[in-house]
Amino acid sequence: MINPKEMSDMIRSLLAAEQESGGFPIWPVANHDSCVMPGDPACPIIAGAYAFGARDFDTPAALRAMVKGATHPEVREKICPDNEFQAWGSFGDYLKLGYLSPDKHSGPSATLEFTTADFSIAQLAKALGDTATYQTFMKRAQFWRNTFNPKTGYIEPRRLDGSFIPVHPAAPDYYMEGNAAQYTWLVPYNMRTLFDLMGGNDVVVKRLDQFFTELNAGYNRPYLWMGNQPGFGVPWAYDFAGAPWRTQAVVRRIQTELFSSKPDGLPGTEDLGSMSTWYVFSALGLYPAIPGVGGFCLHSPLFPSATIHLGNGKVVQILGENASATNPYVQSLRVNNKPYESTWITYETLSKGATLEFKLGNTPNKAWGSRPEDAPPSFLEGLATVGK
Repeated sequence: MINPKEMSDMIRSLLAAEQESGGFPIWPVANHDSCVMPGDPACPIIAGAYAFGARDFDTPAALRAMVKGATHPEVREKICPDNEFQAWGSFGDYLKLGYLSPDKHSGPSATLEFTTADFSIAQLAKALGDTATYQTFMKRAQFWRNTFNPKTGYIEPRRLDGSFIPVHPAAPDYYMEGNAAQYTWLVPYNMRTLFDLMGGNDVVVKRLDQFFTELNAGYNRPYLWMGNQPGFGVPWAYDFAGAPWRTQAVVRRIQTELFSSKPDGLPGTEDLGSMSTWYVFSALGLYPAIPGVGGFCLHSPLFPSATIHLGNGKVVQILGENASATNPYVQSLRVNNKPYESTWITYETLSKGATLEFKLGNTPNKAWGSRPEDAPPSFLEGLATVGK
């Protein structure tokens, strides 16, 4: 948004690395790919860059490279030989079964990482007019559904024969730095279907309330672990469930209880700026909750005034009347001087220059943003092919 030239240059560097080595790096350091962590993180990075206005790179080449990495795992295996975290390891199982079994490291976590990459590929393909690729990867993006156990209501490990392995929601076995209670929410692009499978909004809100009993619980307790990235977007799940005032409350709790200017003022490892970035977005009152999609979930700004100077020369002004640590609740919102009820705003709207005027208070307005049509988008394409 603010540095599209520099971001485009970063994407060109990713493309250069892919062209030289045969695949996108996973975790490069010192001219070497350490290959740690599952997934294909270059895909949401590239799709997100494009969605938020950084487009000065060879976009068709980027899409081709993303598709190649997601359909020809042998190119990644050359980069990360004999490494359990290789980006598209066990690709045959993934395509055949629609999930990764616990025979592979962190099967449920890896499946969710891969489906996020698939969704990101689909979004860039759609933006570039490649309908066939979009449809193919949206089907794969919905593979998360195959890891949801309807008997327990959690994303769980599933054997090669299709049977689920029962796990305690707090048990970290089979998950990458987390557990079933934490990873089950990691379907940011299709919360609607996830919530319907859980039993509907009322059930989901109760589960979220319980989940936020603790805010930085670690990997072996069934609550939010704000010190690790898989939980970053969960506070905005309430927006999708018709209870945005609860998002506003829990975000403010996290800001005031877990962040400070003291030496221990971050809830976890900074990890290349991720903790600080979460705080900046949360303080602005908007959060990019859906990978590869140009838009933000809305909550409440922490400051009376903030200005974002976009790279295209436009300005986004965020005003928070009565903003303070003790006034987290949105009473009303006007965008460009018109009433605004949705908890989602597109980057296209902001990219033209915009003024967001929040009125805040210390008691929730449970009507604002609570209608089904006020929720952020969920992407349902491809669902008919999964969940059998």
